[in-house]
Amino acid sequence: MIDSPILSPQEIVYFVKDIDKARDWFLQSFGGSSEFESEFYNSIKAGGVSIGFHPSDEKTQAGVRGQVAYWLVDEIDTAIRHFIEMGCTIFRGPIKSVDSQSVVQLIDPFGNAIGLIERKK
Repeated sequence: MIDSPILSPQEIVYFVKDIDKARDWFLQSFGGSSEFESEFYNSIKAGGVSIGFHPSDEKTQAGVRGQVAYWLVDEIDTAIRHFIEMGCTIFRGPIKSVDSQSVVQLIDPFGNAIGLIERKK
């Protein structure tokens, strides 16, 4: 086994045009509580993880760029309906992954990808 300093995911940061709207939408969609607010950065705590919102800029624009965080859900179809009602659209899937888990990628109202993965039954 490799000796690594990595402990666990601490924070997921989304780059968005409007950090206040993004924070409010995520609070409504994910639940949780506001953690930090400033003119240049907001964060909430949901599902045991900090979710941060940083203004998009020249270096990091909003939208799908490769990395996707996958959130564990009990029932993927119910979760998909919830996020569609909150303004998301389906981007990829839903499919059965190579290890037979149901996964889907959605695009939030700010252009970022949100992954959902169903708990193994």
